[in-house]
Amino acid sequence: AKTDDTLLTLFDFRYTIPGVDRHSKTYHTTVVVIESDEFDSPEYSLRPQRFLDRLPFQQQEATVVFSDPAFSSCFRVKGENGAAIEAMFTPELRREFVDTPRAFLDCAPGCFVYREGRPKPTEIKKLLDRAYRLFRCCSEVCSQEEAAVSG
Repeated sequence: AKTDDTLLTLFDFRYTIPGVDRHSKTYHTTVVVIESDEFDSPEYSLRPQRFLDRLPFQQQEATVVFSDPAFSSCFRVKGENGAAIEAMFTPELRREFVDTPRAFLDCAPGCFVYREGRPKPTEIKKLLDRAYRLFRCCSEVCSQEEAAVSG
């Protein structure tokens, strides 16, 4: 779908991780990509927290740490501009993600990429609604940050 300033693309993606003795694992996911020149987001990625992420040797300097224990226990956020990324994740946005524990998000200026597994055909509209709602929420924060800097 395309408007004057926004392009929304929905597609399925499949990838295989090779294993030993033909025990490879194939994953399927549905991806929502929203592109807009108006989306001035810092570059970051969000993914569900895994067990190994909780171990001290897994901590990397590009990981953004939040004071919200419910959010931090569910997700790992990586990016170089920690302060700008932290500002993106308002309490409302963090709650939205905590309610969607399988969410993955990659953002960069002009690009928003969201996925949360492979929905059933009857759940595609919910996925699109959720992705667009998150995109709007992130866009509003970006606009407020830009207004604060320029004003």
